[in-house]
Amino acid sequence: MGMLNPELAVCRRLKLDYDSRRDSQTSLPTAPAADAAPELLVGFGSPAGPRICPNCGRPRAACYVRISTHGQEDGTSLQSQEESCRGQAEAKGYCVEERHIFRETYTAAELERPELDRLMAVARTSVVAAVFVHHLDRWSRDPLHALVLMDELRKHGVELVFVQGNLEDTPEGRLILYVQGFAGQQERLRFIERTRTGKAAVARSGRLPNGTGAGLYGYDYDRANKIRVINDAEAAVVCLIFRWASEGVSRYQIAVRLNNLNIPTKRNCRWHPLGIQRILENPAYTGVQFYGENRYRKVKGSKREVTPNPASEVIPIKGYTPELISKELFELVRERLASRQAAATRSDKQYVLTGFVKCHWCGSPVVGSCLSGKYRYYRCRATTPTSLQPATCKARYIPADELEEYVHCRVSGVVMDPSVLASELEDHILRQIGDTADAIPSLKREIRDLEDEQGRLLQLRGKGNIDQDILERQIGPVKALCDAKRELLSALVEQQRMRDNASEIRDRIADYCRQLEPKLANLDFDGKRALLGVFGVRVEAIREDVTITVVVDPKLDNFTTIARTLA
Repeated sequence: MGMLNPELAVCRRLKLDYDSRRDSQTSLPTAPAADAAPELLVGFGSPAGPRICPNCGRPRAACYVRISTHGQEDGTSLQSQEESCRGQAEAKGYCVEERHIFRETYTAAELERPELDRLMAVARTSVVAAVFVHHLDRWSRDPLHALVLMDELRKHGVELVFVQGNLEDTPEGRLILYVQGFAGQQERLRFIERTRTGKAAVARSGRLPNGTGAGLYGYDYDRANKIRVINDAEAAVVCLIFRWASEGVSRYQIAVRLNNLNIPTKRNCRWHPLGIQRILENPAYTGVQFYGENRYRKVKGSKREVTPNPASEVIPIKGYTPELISKELFELVRERLASRQAAATRSDKQYVLTGFVKCHWCGSPVVGSCLSGKYRYYRCRATTPTSLQPATCKARYIPADELEEYVHCRVSGVVMDPSVLASELEDHILRQIGDTADAIPSLKREIRDLEDEQGRLLQLRGKGNIDQDILERQIGPVKALCDAKRELLSALVEQQRMRDNASEIRDRIADYCRQLEPKLANLDFDGKRALLGVFGVRVEAIREDVTITVVVDPKLDNFTTIARTLA
């Protein structure tokens, strides 16, 4: 029996009969008549995985291991952490599969970490019953982050276990966890301040701190004298880049020329316009090197917030970088870049379908494009060459007004006549869930048996018949299996409730659509995009073919949102 997929996808494939003899002004298909019966394609996702390993019958567990930098060998390397976590998990009766080992090289000060995000996603799908971490400082150095992550795991019935210094999930344990996390955070802040002070001292001595610019294109780093020296081959390329820029060649064309000449970057990669821009804007090529011009702060994931430092904190480093470009040429190029940027007028055209359309041929995003400053079109992004590759798609431009009107007409048709959508949703619920009347009582009996087994083990411990270590090894898997079955029971009860209320869901869809219908004709730009978002509209389009997919959440939370937005 499968779990209920949280969304129903109803795909209306609307094709037009395209005659290749028609000219380039072929318009999009007009909306079919109300009595037309478009083909309905319904697709569903896969059910969530169980927490019990089918091979050994033990509950699954995950291990999270983390270091801040590559090569960290202070007793908490990835390998040593993994060994301790695996050993603890095996001792407690858990099964740890290779795919559930999450190895991270990232700072613990950030809440958003790639491998941590993957781990939390796995925990939300009820695949693992426990997460093992070597120590609190491997989990997070921010006490609030640590508690947030712990609460998220607990909400999904996943136990968090620290191999060293494990704490119970009690008010006292959470207080100790917070205090330890606060101490770790303070130590991290002290380390950052010591590093900043040390780097500033190095800069004042006439050397650039390691890791802050020794790899500048056009130079090599002389480790003996701790200065930059000119790399003749790369220096010639830098001079060529500045000469082309002074002649008015765009950054994109400069990148294309260098790639066509098979000239690599410092890291032996191909050139991008952004890399060209960074070279043209770097005053170090004039022999002027500064340290501490900006302060950087991570704001989200890999994104950084850049704040200029006061002039008093900027440290000039003399004699570190030889001059390659004259100050006059550098200023000329900077003026040309500024004038080009000012001349590039930002389009005031709006495109309702941005982010909702993909190319029907190649799957690339379809974006808005304005020709001659007034004609709006949608085009496949792969039809435009880049500095790295030529155009890979030959899809023609789609008139924006026609495509937007067509999509809005079809989505409005769903709102004005929601019977097909509601009927498909109701049939899907009845078909996918089936009858849970037999499964629920059986599952309740299994849970009672597991609870009795836990009680029996506790009684044996109370009578002194078994040791505490034996109790923990035996009761852990039983408790994890019982928790997994309780979660499955909750899901089945929810499915049964939705099955009993299928007709009510159909009425609610119709009611929400009736509320939206009077507002459809007067929607502004934001309103139309909100409508597309709440119905989960996905469009695959070329000029000759349009496919519209509508995705509806059976819980109807999105419908409540759109009703409030358009009220």
